[in-house]
Amino acid sequence: MGIGTHLPESLKRLWWYCTDAQWRDAYRTMQQRLYRRQTLQRRAYLQIWEQTGGRIATGPFQGLSYLKPTATRAYPQKLLGTYEKELWGIVEEIIARDYSLIIDIGAGEGFYVCGLASRLPQAKILAYEAQRNCHARIFELAELNGVSARVSLRGLCQSTDLGAALAEPSRTLIICDVEGAECDLLDPTIAPNLARVDLLVEVHEHFRPGVAGALKSRFGASHQIAVVAANERTIADLPPGIELDATMALAAMDEGRGTRMEWFWMRCKR
Repeated sequence: MGIGTHLPESLKRLWWYCTDAQWRDAYRTMQQRLYRRQTLQRRAYLQIWEQTGGRIATGPFQGLSYLKPTATRAYPQKLLGTYEKELWGIVEEIIARDYSLIIDIGAGEGFYVCGLASRLPQAKILAYEAQRNCHARIFELAELNGVSARVSLRGLCQSTDLGAALAEPSRTLIICDVEGAECDLLDPTIAPNLARVDLLVEVHEHFRPGVAGALKSRFGASHQIAVVAANERTIADLPPGIELDATMALAAMDEGRGTRMEWFWMRCKR
């Protein structure tokens, strides 16, 4: 057992980088690939922006104004509208269900926050985002689309926060994308009102092995659970009217998941 095994994760990587040539080469290759993808995505975003006028090109939120690219942030999948394309049908079902409250946990820069606020003009949106540097982008996107009056933004979501948010009866949807923390957060024994709301959850089994089984066990009696698998994009997914070369188009639609993901669409049986 080497000394590196006793270090915190961040220091382990530094230790391996300094002492293990094979790991160092693999790390450099991964970083170069990531840098190339990010570079292509920034270039693609600018081209897509010029072609769409900064509006989402396709999907349930087609026509929504989106954020201008920055030196470090670009969202080509979202500007194209191909982001999480597997969920298009579910998003339309969500809109048809006409929720009065939507709770978005792990809101990112506000794709679902503002998209659903635009499609559901009577709904209130409660957004949780632990990364405070995303908050300005959420506010900017909400202002851009005229929905800021119905959006409330908070930081890290705890089970107690969720329990309080669900205290008042309403037709509620929870969207959850929290990199494995769904295992701790979505527990009806801690927040019993979870049993009466609908949930769309991105399941991070690769971060928290066993989380899929735990959610099925917790919600199987109270909810109908549909499992949706993620798929890689192909050139056929590029929206009509968008002109990009094949390499740039595939990079633009790449969501960078690194593994096969699933979502659970959990509809309350009551």
